[in-house]
Amino acid sequence: MRRSRSRVCLALAAAVIMHAAGHAASLSDKDVQLMVRAIGFLQPRPSDGGIVAIAYEGSDPASRQDAEAIAGHFGDGLKAGRAVLMPRVVDDKQLATGGFVAIITASGANVERIAAAERALHVPCLTGDVSVVLSGRCVMAVRSEPKVEITVSRVAAASGEITFVSAFLMMINQF
Repeated sequence: MRRSRSRVCLALAAAVIMHAAGHAASLSDKDVQLMVRAIGFLQPRPSDGGIVAIAYEGSDPASRQDAEAIAGHFGDGLKAGRAVLMPRVVDDKQLATGGFVAIITASGANVERIAAAERALHVPCLTGDVSVVLSGRCVMAVRSEPKVEITVSRVAAASGEITFVSAFLMMINQF
């Protein structure tokens, strides 16, 4: 009896851990906080109540789940300079509707669609994947581990007519 109870407890604990791991965001809380702070250095600066789109691939349930987990890092909103920004989970096929100050990519999101929206709407794409920035498809990559690293693509920023205050540009890696 005691053994079977221990096995049941172990099985339940393993199920909870697996469930939590399945819902973990591809970006950490610190990554998202850094991204939102960086948005505060945009010119023009975002206004209070501005929306950050969290883009996901609509046909991929895991991508949507990641977007929702990333949005969860915002809580009641995150400060970007003087503004408090709020998340909106958006299918990457719907980005053309606009209404947001930046786009954060969830895992599995269609980067080509996001890059097109970035250029058309003049809002930056932010990601945790440096290779997407190095390829010029997203303006900014942010990593908080093992150390804080912010990488900005001048090509993507120029093609989207996206500018930052000069003080910010002195603190980041540009290429």
